[in-house]
Amino acid sequence: MKTIQHSQKVFPLPVKQKGIVLIMVLTLLLALTILGVSSMSTSTLETRMANNFQERSIAFQAAEAALREGERLVETANFNGSEFNNLCTNGLCECTKSTTCDYNGDSTQTFWELNTVWNTSGKYITYLTSSLGITNPAKYIIEHMGNVCPDTDPACVVAATDPRMFRITALGYGKTVTAKVMLQSTYKK
Repeated sequence: MKTIQHSQKVFPLPVKQKGIVLIMVLTLLLALTILGVSSMSTSTLETRMANNFQERSIAFQAAEAALREGERLVETANFNGSEFNNLCTNGLCECTKSTTCDYNGDSTQTFWELNTVWNTSGKYITYLTSSLGITNPAKYIIEHMGNVCPDTDPACVVAATDPRMFRITALGYGKTVTAKVMLQSTYKK
């Protein structure tokens, strides 16, 4: 009878390993985690910036629409000056040299700078801009700045028949009240 012997390979026992591969893999995993977190925070920041830009654009459009409405009102209304006072009743403010553009005698700020004017109903005119999807309507005030000379002649003496100067100030909001834009224009009629 024949006997077959199988040869067995004998592998040497592993030499004491130092774990360098494990350290390398953990370092690589840490670097990838940092990269992933960094790109997520950058993405979040870019989203917030885009949202803020959109809010400001909506507020700008609302303020611009209200400003145009104020200009239209000045153009079409026959103001004789008696509609305006230094309390900004119904959004019509008197701002001539005799009243120095002060709200109720307060000379520290002009009408459009005061929160009292913008936060008190009856001190501004509301302009609804529902097409923009905003909940807070735009507001505007019209300040009567007095009569002005029709030309640039320095010797001109202002007369009651000379054109009147108006300043229209509009405040528009985005979808939230934190997004605000204020615009102004002057109008001679």
